[in-house]
Amino acid sequence: MPFFNLQILTKDSVTVVVDAVIYARIYDATMATVNVKDARGSTYLLGATTLRTMLGTVGLSEILSDRDRIDKEMQVFQFGILIMHNGTLSCTLTSTCKYYISIVTMLLNAYIVSIYKALTFTYI
Repeated sequence: MPFFNLQILTKDSVTVVVDAVIYARIYDATMATVNVKDARGSTYLLGATTLRTMLGTVGLSEILSDRDRIDKEMQVFQFGILIMHNGTLSCTLTSTCKYYISIVTMLLNAYIVSIYKALTFTYI
């Protein structure tokens, strides 16, 4: 199941856009059909919820560096359906986060330049 442009809020309050592929396997067909009205739709929602839950409990740096650990932990068995992640994960910052990061960077650079000018003016 592909998930495109899924916005997720990480543990450190950064909104990221995630593209991922999640695999689902029905282990108990009776349980999957009796307990759920729409097995395909429920599997999609369960996969999206699992992905949001797993990535929402870790920070951005962990998402980018510890993908293997996230893959191992991301297995959910519910309603006779097993949700697994295969490692195909693309994570980018939203345009709003990029905008705020650029503003903060610009302000820090201006602050550093003003301090540098003040120090060089003092010592001349």
